[in-house]
Amino acid sequence: MLHLAYRLRTDAQEGARLSPLPRKTWRPTLILSRSLCVFESVPCTGLAWHERSKFARTQAARLAPFARYGCNAAVVGSQLMLWFWDETEVSDALHAAGLGDKDFKRIVEPLLTKPPVSDGVHEVQSSAGTDRLTISNGAIVGSTWAPAQKPSSPESDPPLQLRPWARELLGGAGLAGATAEQITRSIDAQKFGSMLCGLALLLTTTYAAFRGGNYLGMVRQVAELESQAEEADRKLGNLLSLSKSNSTDSHWIDSYSKQGAGIRLDTLLDKLGLVLEQNGVVISELEIRGQEVRVAARSAGGEIDLPRLLSGLTAIPGVNDVQLRDNVDLSQATFNFQAPGFMALLSPPPEAREPARTPIK
Repeated sequence: MLHLAYRLRTDAQEGARLSPLPRKTWRPTLILSRSLCVFESVPCTGLAWHERSKFARTQAARLAPFARYGCNAAVVGSQLMLWFWDETEVSDALHAAGLGDKDFKRIVEPLLTKPPVSDGVHEVQSSAGTDRLTISNGAIVGSTWAPAQKPSSPESDPPLQLRPWARELLGGAGLAGATAEQITRSIDAQKFGSMLCGLALLLTTTYAAFRGGNYLGMVRQVAELESQAEEADRKLGNLLSLSKSNSTDSHWIDSYSKQGAGIRLDTLLDKLGLVLEQNGVVISELEIRGQEVRVAARSAGGEIDLPRLLSGLTAIPGVNDVQLRDNVDLSQATFNFQAPGFMALLSPPPEAREPARTPIK
């Protein structure tokens, strides 16, 4: 089922204003204008790909300027960009418009407006104002919003992209943010833990000096041993990480080869290609698990006629149980189906074959 997308904008005359956009999405989507957002930027040099979401959530809880907040986050290069909004204000606007019962995916306007490529300071037009951006290595490191001098209508707002120009890390949902008291408590607990660790280290060092009579010498020895242990741990960690990564890659390749070994891929691609070509789409991804096939298709131009494409796939002989998966972008679609009619007859392994018989003379 398709849903209308809405834009929430503010101006000095009418305050918060909700207006529908001429597009539909698979999930209810709310686009928040830049005027509702507070921007922060945090360096994240050396951050691994799988650590980005957790790091973004931690930084959002630390930097959130509202007691109940929402946040979008994205990483470009070595810079984490965060846009905060007051979730209470957004919820009130939705309830006032009679849409408070819908589970809207929230995404900020700057993530749907491609920033300038060149480094430096640029002024970008946004709804009801101007966003003054500071760009460094493709990332936004500074953003200041200024309201327009004259009132503007939603029709004059700049166009938006269908998809964010950088991967959004927090899912576009309103977060029940930590209060200032909770954050203060967490910081105090960390300070208390650090104090206990420091006290334990001081007592241990004092006892060693008392027993050995050579405090400075023992401190130097402990420092050298700690340095050697850290270096050994680092090398061991690198070796374990490389071994685990190699094992995971090998396992994935072997598993995928076994899963797709029984399918007649060339025949399946011929049948699929004919149907996709008739509907003006091409294959962007193909995944095979036994008899189950997942196909991601992308339009060569314009929106996909989903009912026609679904009917065409269902009509392929040997294909059963065709299912359309959710997708917010109408220029692409993903299908799952069973392909028992395309399974090849595999030869039994050598040890399972019947031994050759020698004729009796």
